[in-house]
Amino acid sequence: MSRPFKLTLLLIGVFTLGADQFLKLLMISKIPADGIFLLNTAPFTARLIPLVNEGLAFGLPMPNGLAIGFVSLICAALIFLLIKAKAAAATDARLKKYELVCLTLILTSALSNLLNRVTHGGVIDFFELIIYNFHWPAFNLADAIIVISLGALITKINKVVI
Repeated sequence: MSRPFKLTLLLIGVFTLGADQFLKLLMISKIPADGIFLLNTAPFTARLIPLVNEGLAFGLPMPNGLAIGFVSLICAALIFLLIKAKAAAATDARLKKYELVCLTLILTSALSNLLNRVTHGGVIDFFELIIYNFHWPAFNLADAIIVISLGALITKINKVVI
């Protein structure tokens, strides 16, 4: 792996972590507790609302100490996958950069959420969607990046493997 690409991965990671932390701090310091509607028309509602999610993904209940341990294990697994992907990069150039970028995005987003758990007792979520009567759990930039990157990684791997 070239030195410029390593620097690119580092910059992607730093930018992802920084942007997510900045947005979370902005939301808890500037947005009122009852939120701000971005769109409030039937059947679709979107608003910014600062929340601290003490549970796991989608608000599943779990004590914060256990959640920190669980997310730490996920981060360790992601680091392991990143190292394995880097080592395998020489043998499979089709996945090389794509895999590494996706794993870097997932890892730094997970680390950002872990940082919130340690400093705020939970993950700061701020974006809420309601479609008809379906209320999607609030989420943040890191959550969106994790889902999109994981989807992109799975899609790319399926295309290469199949």
